Amino acid sequence: MSKNIAKGNLNEKIASLNYHNQNKALLISSKLLRAYDLGQVDLSYIKNGRIHLVEVKSSQTGISHLSRRQKHRIYKSADFIAQILDVEVQINYLNGCQMRGHSLT
Repeated sequence: MSKNIAKGNLNEKIASLNYHNQNKALLISSKLLRAYDLGQVDLSYIKNGRIHLVEVKSSQTGISHLSRRQKHRIYKSADFIAQILDVEVQINYLNGCQMRGHSLT
């Protein structure tokens, strides 16, 4: 396993522990998302009736390292989840201690 993948997995694990201790965890099947050519979700939870999808990046630049295709697939995942569950979905990008939210209804 490369150093970057190990660091990414550790960051996802830490974020998961933090968010799931404070919110209701939501498990979203990567297999289902891949079957529809959608982006996988690093972390998801439910808060105040809204689903939050979190993309965890290990680099400090975070979202700027996402390719246009990656961003598109994440938005497609959010749209898919919003449609099948009829609920608002917010995408959050987490890098370090920063989080930026983008909402989809």
